[in-house]
Amino acid sequence: MKNKSDKNEILKIKNLSKSYHSQGEDITVLSDLTFSVNRGEILAIMGPSGVGKSTLLNLVGTIDKPDDGEVFFNGKNPFLLSDSEMAKFRNKNIGFVFQFHHLLPEFTALENVYLPSIIYEDSKKKKIEKARQMLDRVGLTPRLNHKPSQLSGGERQRVAVARALINNPYVILGDEPSGNLDLENSKRLIDLLFELNDRFGNTFILATHNPNIAERCHRTINLKKMPD
Repeated sequence: MKNKSDKNEILKIKNLSKSYHSQGEDITVLSDLTFSVNRGEILAIMGPSGVGKSTLLNLVGTIDKPDDGEVFFNGKNPFLLSDSEMAKFRNKNIGFVFQFHHLLPEFTALENVYLPSIIYEDSKKKKIEKARQMLDRVGLTPRLNHKPSQLSGGERQRVAVARALINNPYVILGDEPSGNLDLENSKRLIDLLFELNDRFGNTFILATHNPNIAERCHRTINLKKMPD
């Protein structure tokens, strides 16, 4: 595990619990989970399938709500906001990179990256220029006018990373972000995330099964299955 100094806490998870009701019984996925993440840190979340890695990212990302516990971004709990305010908070402060890119097929790479910024008051020209800058960051300037069908799998995931960066979020959540890629493109994508962290200080939480990825992260949290 690598250590990074001079960081300050950007995210705190306190006593987080989540259960789901299935086939007449409550199944506890996460129970009393507490940890924090510092600005500029890359944190790996590991554990076997079904242990709750994606559930944890959904809770941190405010896509789902916890049964108990709190989530604080810079000391603010987004779950105290109204649904509409929380959606705005999520759009501005949390970036997502999923295993599948989820790009809109009818739009170009530039348009896909630009879309999350349209609710803000900056001029369209400034937003498009920001999207260009994000695509340049991930090495895709020559492909900005290509649609997803014209891009390789690795390039699509790079567009997804650029889209996650567009609003300068507090944290970027990656749910097996390289899981759909071959070995070479997987390595390139993970290399890109660490390069962004080194150059720009982006904060990442990565759910992964891959111990090689976790080994490169600054810290790893291992989730264990709840007893039956």
